Amino acid sequence: MKMFRIRSAKHPMLNMILPLYSSTFPVGERRTPGALLKMLTVDQMRLMVVTDIGKFVGFMIYWQFRDFIFLEHMAISPKLRGLGYGRRMMHELMDKSHYQIVLEVEHPTEQTSKKRIRFYEGLGFMKIPHPYFQPPYEKNGKPIPMVLMALTSFNDMATLNDTLRQIREEVYERFYL
Repeated sequence: MKMFRIRSAKHPMLNMILPLYSSTFPVGERRTPGALLKMLTVDQMRLMVVTDIGKFVGFMIYWQFRDFIFLEHMAISPKLRGLGYGRRMMHELMDKSHYQIVLEVEHPTEQTSKKRIRFYEGLGFMKIPHPYFQPPYEKNGKPIPMVLMALTSFNDMATLNDTLRQIREEVYERFYL
């Protein structure tokens, strides 16, 4: 399995990434494809494509901050789900990082979201017992209630609040039109 960063809106792998991105994440939980393409040169944001023996597997989008990584999206091609690629992708991210890793998932209201939370818990992530709303991707959009998860617990409320502020300001609000 290989994972590499996409930095150009002309990269041929985007022909596989963008349809998977649009079909996997609901409109309120993702950027428009055009907005995503404009962000490929943002230093903190990493769009990583994953291949195995030359075959497209999936992608992950994460943000590298000074003290933590924020995993914004991860998706595996539907025909390859359940084969361990998601776990391998996460282990690669975790092995490369000496940082806290933070992510948001839907509330466990149906089987898919329950399965997703179990997946992350199996990797050592824990739910952060703090009310959390994903900021909207557009200026006048509505926040979406989510579950916040992290690889390690937060030592204090100030650190958690600073982390959430950075995510809100740098991942979401920074790109409002």
